[in-house]
Amino acid sequence: MQAAGMTIIFNERGVVVQKGGKTLMTGEHFNSILKLNFKVGICKTENIDRAFNVTKVNYNLWHQRLGHIGKQKFIELKNKQMIYDLDQICNINPSDDLCEACIKGKQAKLPFNKEKDKSHVKRPLFIIHSDVCGPISPTAINNKNYFVLFVDEYTHYCVSYTIAHKSDVFLVFKDFVAKSEAHFDLKVVNLYSDNGGEYLSNEMKDYCCEKGITYHLTVPRTPQLNGVSERMVRTLTEKARSMIISACMDKIFWGDAVLTATYLINITPTRALKQTKTPYEMWHGKKPQIKYDI
Repeated sequence: MQAAGMTIIFNERGVVVQKGGKTLMTGEHFNSILKLNFKVGICKTENIDRAFNVTKVNYNLWHQRLGHIGKQKFIELKNKQMIYDLDQICNINPSDDLCEACIKGKQAKLPFNKEKDKSHVKRPLFIIHSDVCGPISPTAINNKNYFVLFVDEYTHYCVSYTIAHKSDVFLVFKDFVAKSEAHFDLKVVNLYSDNGGEYLSNEMKDYCCEKGITYHLTVPRTPQLNGVSERMVRTLTEKARSMIISACMDKIFWGDAVLTATYLINITPTRALKQTKTPYEMWHGKKPQIKYDI
């Protein structure tokens, strides 16, 4: 607000936001936070938009809304009608403008050269890839230090959890297995992961033995052998980092950014799928909606 030239006045009742001598909004205390009330009757909507430097809905805005989606994926999402409420972006044309947040958030080394046969994977939950990222500094606002993800090979649908300790991997894995097996009425067959101690605990081994889940562990210090989950970790962190930079938010919100990035990745196209569907549609059986109603 201050960057937009507004004056913010705090008093015993709450807060008053003014610009050019006109009151744009007021705020009152509500459960230890300030609840803002826009003075639409005093200032016309276009004046408020101008005060906040709000422009018409354009590609750059949807680029940010969809977690800094790539240009080609945006075009694919639009042209192949892969979302339910297509009218939200049907008139939006991608631009070649550079995104500063993407440049800062997506710098990486050259990718590994790999291609593997997936013809034997004919149903969801046949192969699940998993990895843990962390510890991440600073600690998230909900006191979490890591996030763990599970990626289904067939649908490429990703589920992520923020956790406080690596030992919590077992608890969230049980949660993922229970919910996904109930969703599809199918059994998880294979678990691919690295040699992290969180996957080698006795309780994890006993649980997988009881459920009939087969372990597949990579050779130590060869992350490329766990490529699916390693690449997903990179994609999540890039998207989350870009969103935090773009929104000028504190890094302690990285946990919420990762969970949001997971959802956005699931509703965008991926080269891992041959079908003209998003991971969300493969998992849920319906097209996703990008409209968000508050």
